[in-house]
Amino acid sequence: MRTWTLALTVIGFGAMELAVVACGSDNDTSTLTGEDAAKSEATSDDAPTSDSSNSDASSLDASDASDTATATDGSLLGDGGIPSGHQLAVGNSHSCRIKAGAIKCWGKNDKGQLGNGTMSPAASFVDVIGITNAVEIAGGGDRTCARLSTGHVKCWGDGDGGRLGNNATASSGTPVDVSNLVDAIAITAGDYNTCVLRSNGHTACWGSNGIGDGSSTRSVPTEPTPAFTDAVGIGAGWGHTCVLRSNGSAKCWGTYNVWGQVGDGTKQDRTTPVDVLGITNGSTVALGTYHSCARLSNATVACWGNNQGGQLGLGTKDEGDHSATAVPGLTDVASIYGNGFGTCAITTNGTPYCWGSSPGTGFGASTSPQEVTALGKTTEIAGGSGHTCALKANGEIACWGYSSSNELGYDAGGAQVLMPVVVSGI
Repeated sequence: MRTWTLALTVIGFGAMELAVVACGSDNDTSTLTGEDAAKSEATSDDAPTSDSSNSDASSLDASDASDTATATDGSLLGDGGIPSGHQLAVGNSHSCRIKAGAIKCWGKNDKGQLGNGTMSPAASFVDVIGITNAVEIAGGGDRTCARLSTGHVKCWGDGDGGRLGNNATASSGTPVDVSNLVDAIAITAGDYNTCVLRSNGHTACWGSNGIGDGSSTRSVPTEPTPAFTDAVGIGAGWGHTCVLRSNGSAKCWGTYNVWGQVGDGTKQDRTTPVDVLGITNGSTVALGTYHSCARLSNATVACWGNNQGGQLGLGTKDEGDHSATAVPGLTDVASIYGNGFGTCAITTNGTPYCWGSSPGTGFGASTSPQEVTALGKTTEIAGGSGHTCALKANGEIACWGYSSSNELGYDAGGAQVLMPVVVSGI
């Protein structure tokens, strides 16, 4: 793997509004050819391109973070011994973090995704109302969800398509309870859907484009068909969702499968789970817009789906789809994260690597893993539509990428910031 030392470079980007398919963004179409283009036109008017896209669709394994304790098996524990997960969440143009059970958010707020009871943007952080016992957060599009130490989940922001899980479609600027959910142990948010892993090995999703029960939209948590009983990990992307099972195999489903990101060797949409070919020893999953990755039990990574931006880490870019393929030269991986048309990983010694062409990687295109040396030791990464944030080992948050809505935690004048900058006061 090559080492890339980042230099601070700012490119003027004006007041450009990033085009994201997540939760209400539209007018974005992928550049396709032949029958893929025909399918794109027929199935999606707002599919994201490699220039801007995606959700927080990262791996759900617990990585080191502040404000948590460590169990004897090495996993993180939150309040009351409940497993703790992601401490960062990045959506379309907003960012959030957990600190001592409370949640602080900043950036765009037109749907109430900051959770402070207003629809006003915030260049510096604001406190989410009424949450003091969060152990994990997930951001997708223009909404945010939190898993609490009690096993309950609350969501806020864009409610279109039932994305808040409260049996309604209205947006909310304050957290609302997700219906009928008391045993969540992990959470992930895609562009249109949110999913949880439950303590009994089952899963549940709500929203649209990734429910898994054959339907297109559900406004309350719904199990896929057939239901899982042995799920150990879950990830959500733009239009697809994947579940990792206790035997190391994976199943995925979803719409707009023109790149094979569902992983069953076809380009057919799948509304219920199908087997991912070539994954037999997976330990975590992470999804981007049109690609999927799994961390394997030998601490390596395999990815499948679209490689238009080099997001599979194979050293090339191409228009074709790919079955699960090992990322060359990447070893000792502790956690993985998907963002749009990019992927990131953190090794067991805390070294961060990223690759792909998504603006969320912050430093331009790369078709193979590059060390993000400006971060130093890192415990977590969260990627969104056009920006990325990382939790450093010293507890600081650093963000980089596009700054159209102050999602970097400060007013960068709408510029694209290519080097991680520490968010002050958080």
